[in-house]
Amino acid sequence: MIIVPLTTAQTIDLSKASILASPDIKSPVRETAIRILQEEIEKRTSLKLFPASGNVKSQLIILAKTEDVNISGITVPKRSGIRLPENKSEGFRIFIDPDGKKILWMVCADERGVVFAIGEFLRNAELSAKKISFDRKMKLPQHLHIR
Repeated sequence: MIIVPLTTAQTIDLSKASILASPDIKSPVRETAIRILQEEIEKRTSLKLFPASGNVKSQLIILAKTEDVNISGITVPKRSGIRLPENKSEGFRIFIDPDGKKILWMVCADERGVVFAIGEFLRNAELSAKKISFDRKMKLPQHLHIR
């Protein structure tokens, strides 16, 4: 895997983030994805992240499906194009909100894409004692072709 910084590093701090998952992610994948994020982040940082409640916080990690328009009133950023990773089977895109909000998006084509996106995030985020950060300019592989 090659990680290429596009410019100088600018990180976003997600240490106080909540997790928000699209209701369109099928059960049990939705619940398992939230649990994996919580457990792995807590194991690596000693931080306990909780699912977002009715009062959506300013720092969020959002799991979305490509076809989602909004989640809890937050508009899912869209790109136009045909061959985008987030439109392919098992594909995903991980990025920081383009409007400057403290939101990490994992936009996925399907449930397998959700699982792969979480794994990619856990491998590439800076997870240290009491800290979760992600480089705003990090360019990650956005589609893992397993088969």
